[in-house]
Amino acid sequence: MLWFEIVFHAGMLAALAVTCGVGGRLGLAVHWALLWSVYQRQPVLLDGGDNLAYLSSRCAC
Repeated sequence: MLWFEIVFHAGMLAALAVTCGVGGRLGLAVHWALLWSVYQRQPVLLDGGDNLAYLSSRCAC
């Protein structure tokens, strides 16, 4: 679990660097690698809210 936290926060820092325009191609490659590794560990993390939309549409409210 600690490794996931480290990779997740490193990915957040890499995303911030890419957003600010720091790092160029190397920064993009690092961001992609960290994002891919998080996705391999937790696939539903990047589903774009599909699960929430599915649950709310199936709600018998």
